[in-house]
Amino acid sequence: MQTVEKWGVFEVSVHGPQDGNPFTERQFGAVFRGKSETVQVDGFYDGEGVYRVRFMPSFAEPYTFTITGEGEAADLVTAADASFTNTAAAVDGTVTMDKLQSLKFDQDDAGK
Repeated sequence: MQTVEKWGVFEVSVHGPQDGNPFTERQFGAVFRGKSETVQVDGFYDGEGVYRVRFMPSFAEPYTFTITGEGEAADLVTAADASFTNTAAAVDGTVTMDKLQSLKFDQDDAGK
């Protein structure tokens, strides 16, 4: 089982068809589920038959994911549900714009 830090990048790669125009003819992604969140993430075609989806977990907890696809991309859904573990962050968290003051930024480091 893979391990990724909170706010680290977890990447899933699958191989699929290259015919036609994979950039526009296939819808590919994944649903990531943890105890505290469920997130739908769009994937992308990276060339030479490789499709990727990247996810940055917001919580230090186990996650599972399911590969999703529509139309011809349904052929990419070859793996069963999978999972990865998540550890506490070694770095400060993400930076976001303050919801009340547009000129102020907040940093999410609550899990550190």
